[in-house]
Amino acid sequence: MKFMLGRLTIDGAALVISLDGQPLPAPPKVVELIAILGEREGEVFSKEALIERLWPQGYADDATLWQTIYLARKLLAKTGQAKIETLPRRGYRISVIPSVAGEPRIGVIPSVAAEPRIGVIPSVAAEPRSRGSVSRAVAAAAVLALMSGVVALGIHRTAPPPLPSSALRAYNLGRYYLHQGTFVSVRHAIVEFQVVVRDAPASALGYADLAQAEVAFTQDTMRDRHAMLARAIDDACTALRIDPRSVTAQTALAVADFYAHEPPSKIDAAYKRAIALDDGNAMTHMYYGQFLLMRNDLRAAYAHFRRATDLDPSLGDANVMVALTAYKLGDPQTAIHYAREGLGFGAPDKFDAYQTLGYAYVAVGQPQSALHAFHQLHDWDRDAGNAGVAYVHSRMKLSGM
Repeated sequence: MKFMLGRLTIDGAALVISLDGQPLPAPPKVVELIAILGEREGEVFSKEALIERLWPQGYADDATLWQTIYLARKLLAKTGQAKIETLPRRGYRISVIPSVAGEPRIGVIPSVAAEPRIGVIPSVAAEPRSRGSVSRAVAAAAVLALMSGVVALGIHRTAPPPLPSSALRAYNLGRYYLHQGTFVSVRHAIVEFQVVVRDAPASALGYADLAQAEVAFTQDTMRDRHAMLARAIDDACTALRIDPRSVTAQTALAVADFYAHEPPSKIDAAYKRAIALDDGNAMTHMYYGQFLLMRNDLRAAYAHFRRATDLDPSLGDANVMVALTAYKLGDPQTAIHYAREGLGFGAPDKFDAYQTLGYAYVAVGQPQSALHAFHQLHDWDRDAGNAGVAYVHSRMKLSGM
């Protein structure tokens, strides 16, 4: 169902929020929260009711809700259209800001077919997502640069030339689709970024994000993988020729080089250049952490994952990566906390989240919680879920529980 708050359009089914028709990329749980409150504007929802609606399968607590509310308020404040109020001992409600309350309001908006886009979607049939792939973290983090409310503010120290309206709309949509993290949505992101390149060929933005989407796409299919990686490297290099300070391009090039089996020293140098350009880019820290994790440099990887979550707590997969490395470093309590945070923020990488959560619960002596996590894991990987359940039962038998 679609509805409006001032000039904001909220689509609860698609988890899209837009201002004057322009999509505002945001973490899915943030949009879902605004949709729940906004459908019944002015009604008070208790924190228990919100947690039950937002996280029906559990793995969320008051802290996760408060963080989601904080991010939702931050997003709404940038629009100036609505606000979330706290009513002590009662709960939360959303309301249109008085200065815009008199503007025309439309209740339920009928569904409309998606506008056809110009571009070529890679001719690959939809395939299931592979577990544990870097692309899920790529997609989960891709929206970070837009959270400031200014296009690309997070990936350039100086603002790039303004994009024409057609390219701006395609850029925002591309970021949104990449953020969704599914095989099909990444294909749509590629199409949108192709529009940006076509309509704004002098801007590094389209080439940089097209390279990022192409890298993500290669992680979910083996068809034409080398050709797509070559395209990603070429597009990232084009972006860097236009703007050598593009952090997105530097990062996309590093990820593409990794999967193209370039020397680790070259990849490490690319990440360090990106971080030197912008140490506040959570996406780069998460990518670099994954590179270090694959090289089994656990403590360095953990530091970069923590930096990513400190910069943007809503990055679900960054939280999952903190959990995974914390467990490997022998800290199951921290692993449990961050795995729950990752699931609460809708991390696409459910495999690592549930598996880490299950084994961490075993380590702290909570077999029933571990069984629950492994049963959830079963929905993503039957063999891994069954193995986890068997492991819990064997531990319970040995300990006499």
